[in-house]
Amino acid sequence: MLILPLSRGEVDRRAATVKEVTIQATAYSHTGNRTFTETWPREGRTIAVDPKAIPLGSRVFIKELNNWYLAEDLIPDESVAKGAKIDIFMSDEKSCWAWGRRDVRVVVESVDKVEKQNK
Repeated sequence: MLILPLSRGEVDRRAATVKEVTIQATAYSHTGNRTFTETWPREGRTIAVDPKAIPLGSRVFIKELNNWYLAEDLIPDESVAKGAKIDIFMSDEKSCWAWGRRDVRVVVESVDKVEKQNK
């Protein structure tokens, strides 16, 4: 069993698949819509992913930002860069432009694997 720290001292005692990879990260801002998982996007929490590469619901630690994020949204189908990529939600367009496109080192805790094990 793998024990992973959560925010505020909580501990997740479920078995999980964890991998560390370098992927490309871009940023997006408010669209006026909820995320694919029906939450309102929030800076410091929400990322969009290609679920073939990172399952929805996965927790992703972005080392360059020293923060855990939640895969709550999908990268749009019309995006030319699907796959091993994340789109980080930021509160304003200026921050998105300042972030640009860069490679980041991430730790992915795949809850998709956990859900399958618990069924």
